[in-house]
Amino acid sequence: MGSLSDYIDVISTPEEWNAAYKPITYKGAPYGGVLSAVTDNSGFAQFDISSAFTLTLVVGQTVNVSTGVYEGFHVIKSIQSTTLFTVETDYISAISGTSIITYLPVIQFDLYKGYATGETYDVELPYIKIATFKVEPNMTTFEYTWNVSGYLQSIFSIQYPTSGIDFNMFNRFRLVFGSDDLEYYQVANSAIDNPEFDTIYANTGQPLNQYDTIIFNCGYTVQSFIIGETIQNKVYLDGNEL
Repeated sequence: MGSLSDYIDVISTPEEWNAAYKPITYKGAPYGGVLSAVTDNSGFAQFDISSAFTLTLVVGQTVNVSTGVYEGFHVIKSIQSTTLFTVETDYISAISGTSIITYLPVIQFDLYKGYATGETYDVELPYIKIATFKVEPNMTTFEYTWNVSGYLQSIFSIQYPTSGIDFNMFNRFRLVFGSDDLEYYQVANSAIDNPEFDTIYANTGQPLNQYDTIIFNCGYTVQSFIIGETIQNKVYLDGNEL
């Protein structure tokens, strides 16, 4: 399968801290090659590229040719070598010059929540796969874009706040591509806009619920803060932290 970097050039990843109830997106673009010649293979167009793609081609996946008589999308029918393959497109003619050809495979990921063995909160927030999903490229922009917020919302529930570290308020997530573990990020049980969530509230001393402080009849109030890789609730009485 190779690594994800063989398939796409990741140009955008989530913030270090993200709110689960706002879009948490990844975005990347596929790598292109050069179509140098087209020949007739039993009536179908056989594409010859100048050098092999960084990953193994798969029958049934899609390529796009940028210009010329074969401009557009083509499905791979058979593979003759790393630089020669036939598509399910009728042979029209040879080509004059070269064109950019882009390989656009469907990519599958596993999404995990929690802390892997040996990480800080591997007991309180264990490492568990929560979803397997496939990503197809946008056939207009050729970009891969995927949003994982819907999956991450499902890991939280509405619970009474606890003093100190509140393990229902945050978690860690990461994508796994084959055997390739990608960088992890933090997610909060929150609906504050991303990326402002990370820049304004993460380890800045700014309370997450500054405009919606939890007030109890006995005079106690609770505010939530991102501290390190956790979200912690601080309890106050008459403005003094307990």
